Amino acid sequence: MKNRSRILVLAMLGFSAFASAGMDNTYVTVKVGFSGINSQDQNQTGTKIDLEYDKSFNIGGSVGQKLDMFRTELEFNYLRAKVAEAKFTQKNKTLSDKSNNKEGSMINVMLNGIYDVEIDPNITPYLGIGIGWAHFKSNFNNKINNTAQTTNESTNAFGFQFLAGAQYHMNNVMSIFLEYKFLGATEVTLTKFGNKDYKHVFISPYNINIGFKFIVA
Repeated sequence: MKNRSRILVLAMLGFSAFASAGMDNTYVTVKVGFSGINSQDQNQTGTKIDLEYDKSFNIGGSVGQKLDMFRTELEFNYLRAKVAEAKFTQKNKTLSDKSNNKEGSMINVMLNGIYDVEIDPNITPYLGIGIGWAHFKSNFNNKINNTAQTTNESTNAFGFQFLAGAQYHMNNVMSIFLEYKFLGATEVTLTKFGNKDYKHVFISPYNINIGFKFIVA
């Protein structure tokens, strides 16, 4: 219920921003790039999990509007990665599983606020922050101490992100950009993972993207 309320508030804020701005300087972006997911750790009854992911890919896009040096945009992003190693630590004893049958995916819908640093007619660096909704799906088949354990779960969570990049203006309607983004998703749930339940896992992917921005109105 809390996540649904947050999503509703974000949607209302996003639509209000676009409505108040009118249709001038509307743009769309498409992007693709490299992704990594930092370890996700959580202590639960003295047990710690540590997941190391392989590097992977992400795709996404956004629709937004420019207001002087500021931009507001609604962004969609999808990433998927395999888990290279899962570690379970309890009472200073660590068990490891490196079997190649675990992966996770994430869908994000974010409302971003971006500040353009207009220091050159052709190149524009920018900084931004965003908040929104993250959907994490896990498909883990673990084998710890010769005991098979399966976790297949989908979780909705509150997400936030920080981003930085630079865009090169190819002409009046098209730009190419390079962007780094760090995302955090809170309150992710993993049940029966290593024979334990984890209800407050923090996941922190990062993306390095190249993309194109098109002025449409």
